Amino acid sequence: MKNIINSLNPDIVLIAGDLIDMNLEPVLEKNMLKELSDIKTKYGVYFALGNHDIYGKKAALLTATLREEGVIVLRDEKVLVNDKLYIAGRDNFSKKPLKDIIGDYSDKPVILIQHTPDTIEETVENKIDLQVSGHTHKGQFFPGNLFTKRIFLIDYGLKKISDSNILVSSGYGTWGPPIRIGSSSEICLIKFYN
Repeated sequence: MKNIINSLNPDIVLIAGDLIDMNLEPVLEKNMLKELSDIKTKYGVYFALGNHDIYGKKAALLTATLREEGVIVLRDEKVLVNDKLYIAGRDNFSKKPLKDIIGDYSDKPVILIQHTPDTIEETVENKIDLQVSGHTHKGQFFPGNLFTKRIFLIDYGLKKISDSNILVSSGYGTWGPPIRIGSSSEICLIKFYN
């Protein structure tokens, strides 16, 4: 995965959660998160926790380990990047009001990393320029996609609602059985223009 990302020569990498599946110990034992420090960007790798990152009360240890590897973990907070845009990260379960996370940002665009795409109305209301989410895996295998389409306003793809763009990715990995039927793993490349 890191080789694919590096071949894209990204300015920024956004990871919308679920790096682990509940059990952090094997990941730490095999030093798997070290791979993230090999991702080359101009302005950093940004991460917001997903539901599987939080299960088992391992969020604090995962956060600390990722930060040691140079990943910028955003837990209900925002940062200014290169004095050009804000990136905000929202914890999957806290659902802290977006207004409290983003504060005053009217002078620059805002990208929100939020694992589960379940508060799109709030994103639109707060005029977030881009929300990046995952969680659904685009159903991962049929007929899962039929359920995700009924549960989420946007379960996959890029959609514009009012002034906000919402991107829900199927993600790179899998959950449960390591298979996909009717859904592909993906790394999304987003290009911004003035």
